[in-house]
Amino acid sequence: MVADDLIRRWSTTERDGQVLHVLTSTDSCRDRLAAFLFWNDFSGLEQALAVGRARDDVDLDVVRDWCRRVDKLQKWELFASRLGR
Repeated sequence: MVADDLIRRWSTTERDGQVLHVLTSTDSCRDRLAAFLFWNDFSGLEQALAVGRARDDVDLDVVRDWCRRVDKLQKWELFASRLGR
């Protein structure tokens, strides 16, 4: 889960006989951003920014809507302005 949102999609890969479930880029970004939104952890903000900069498939509309639902639009604005896209 990311906050109260159940994760419903992920990628699955197998390597060396082990199965690995990987979050989507959008959910990874939200997961890292959650540390900043809820606990003022600026390292979480930096990690979310790193995901957003490294991956062009992060759905920023989903991230913004999630920030709105959890009443953190002001922190969304900081994230979005620092992301610059």
